[in-house]
Amino acid sequence: MDCNCFGIIILLVAVIAFKRTKSKPVDNLDMLKQQAKEQGNVDFKNVINSAFNSKQLYDKLKVKCHPDRFPLDDEKNAIANDIFQRIKQNEHNFDELKKLKEEAEEKLGVII
Repeated sequence: MDCNCFGIIILLVAVIAFKRTKSKPVDNLDMLKQQAKEQGNVDFKNVINSAFNSKQLYDKLKVKCHPDRFPLDDEKNAIANDIFQRIKQNEHNFDELKKLKEEAEEKLGVII
């Protein structure tokens, strides 16, 4: 009888540990929905675009606008540093990334 109770306890501990490892991670879309709820107004077009397109644009921008690409020009390096910081802050916001793309093309002369 004691052996059966011990086996049941081991089984319950294993099930609980397994359920904890299977918890659903928060993905980008869930994070954007939460931000939209907190702000009160929801731009669903931006939410959808951000979920599907922001990663590709973010990757392009972080390479083209990195301050290390402008080591000899202090003015462009400072502009690139500012734009790069804002790119990192808006990694999951497609509309802001589009605005930053236009600003980078205008101020840094890069083609994205």
